[in-house]
Amino acid sequence: MNKKNIIISEGERPFWQLAIAAVFYTCALICLYLFFSRIDLYAPSKQVRGAASLLEVGIILFIGGMGFSGVKDIHFDFQNRRYKEVYGVGPFKFGKWKRFHALKYVAVFKNTKGEFEVNLWYDRNKHFNISLFPDVSGAITEAKALARQIGLDLYDSTVPNKGKWIQLTDGD
Repeated sequence: MNKKNIIISEGERPFWQLAIAAVFYTCALICLYLFFSRIDLYAPSKQVRGAASLLEVGIILFIGGMGFSGVKDIHFDFQNRRYKEVYGVGPFKFGKWKRFHALKYVAVFKNTKGEFEVNLWYDRNKHFNISLFPDVSGAITEAKALARQIGLDLYDSTVPNKGKWIQLTDGD
């Protein structure tokens, strides 16, 4: 079976999250500016610590901005049996190709928070968390589409200790 390459993406962040990220980034830049304008390594230690705390706050604000603006995509290259987790913040993206030996199956289960996860299992016991759903029907629909797209079986483990294989039909 000739499988096409697939990209699973978180998509784009909503505008309100990008606006919050912009505030975080702006405050981080202000803290960085204040740090460099106030730092004097020959000053009394109290002033050096004050300037260093500005740097610390700036780093924390920058990380907060990344949390509101970052996205994750997973790229699959089935022909070469490899995948890449791509992390992006704005136009900057990075990731590295990694090999996998064999995709096993797609599974749906209920996690400890009551959400339904769709996972893609590969090699022996490794998996990708593809998506989260608040309801079982959305998770099963997504899992069926993914399993059909890449030609894998689907395992329903939404009821603990009562997992079952779901037969995919053309009508699904």
